[in-house]
Amino acid sequence: IGETDIDDHVSFVHADCSHENCGFDAEACEFILHVNTCSLTVQKAIAEGSKLQDPEHQSFIFKVHYQGIPDGKGTIIPSADYNVLIVGAGSRTIVGLPVGTYTVSEDTYWSWRYTLDENKSATLSAESSVATVTMTNELKNKFWLSDEAVAKNVFNSNCSPEYSPMPAIIPGKEDLTDEAD
Repeated sequence: IGETDIDDHVSFVHADCSHENCGFDAEACEFILHVNTCSLTVQKAIAEGSKLQDPEHQSFIFKVHYQGIPDGKGTIIPSADYNVLIVGAGSRTIVGLPVGTYTVSEDTYWSWRYTLDENKSATLSAESSVATVTMTNELKNKFWLSDEAVAKNVFNSNCSPEYSPMPAIIPGKEDLTDEAD
């Protein structure tokens, strides 16, 4: 290091690892660093006694905020935000994350029909590199826009001319090809 020869004061040790094709060679005086990353699973649950209105299409959006790691002089790892989309009562996992604290919040504008769970946090570390945050909601408004409902009314004319259905024509959109006949 610099002008000092440290070969007599150091040794190379390689802990057993499960990395494929590691290739560590102690005789070559190699320095190998295996980067182990963390993963965070965001899970969507529906409160007992509640239900999803449209389980195959109802989606929920979550923001996962990483606060970064400050070092007093700046930032070692900057903060980051991740958006997670979950359809129905399912889950998504974000992988390749650095250690630190993550805060999960639900997009309140997107999930306005459901009671929202409070923001939840998970701390990932070398000792605890995997975490799951479960956000649980209850359906509070089963209607999309208001308390009204839409129904399609179909009438049977029994082939009577006085009840024959007339197609609605939007001005400027009618077919004028038969007018010359």
